[in-house]
Amino acid sequence: PPPPPPHVFPDTAPPVIYSQTRSSAASDVYKSQGEPRVHADGIALSLDGRHLFWQALTGRTLYWIPTRFLRDARLTDQDLAPRVRAAARSGAADGLLFASDGFIYLSSLEEGAIKRLGPRRGVQLVSDDPRIVWPDSFAEGPDGWIYFTTARIHEGPKPKGPYRILRFNP
Repeated sequence: PPPPPPHVFPDTAPPVIYSQTRSSAASDVYKSQGEPRVHADGIALSLDGRHLFWQALTGRTLYWIPTRFLRDARLTDQDLAPRVRAAARSGAADGLLFASDGFIYLSSLEEGAIKRLGPRRGVQLVSDDPRIVWPDSFAEGPDGWIYFTTARIHEGPKPKGPYRILRFNP
């Protein structure tokens, strides 16, 4: 199989998504060249549980791997790396949700928007609105609406506006 796509930052190795020796490998935050790097923030499991999707907060590529490889305790990090695939170039995202409609919803930090990725459809804009400021966590309600928070993390300890919980009907 072809090698996994390179990480967006050339000074780092491909993202570690499973480790038998480090319990927090997927969420390590470290400093590289004076800037914080978050290796994996958004994470979503496909509805059938067969594929795990994730994205680095400081990256712009959504990755996936079949979960059968993650469940195989015999596989090392080096065995897993070539099984990682790029799903899409999506822009910087924090929150991910694999919703019941079959789409993966992604927060779009740089655009103040919500996007989605579906089979053979590419990344599509769902909503952009001035109230969507650093969209973060998602949850799908029993009513079919998708709820998400606006964390305003980039504004520091004194945000310029309110934190919100917003919703949309896909």
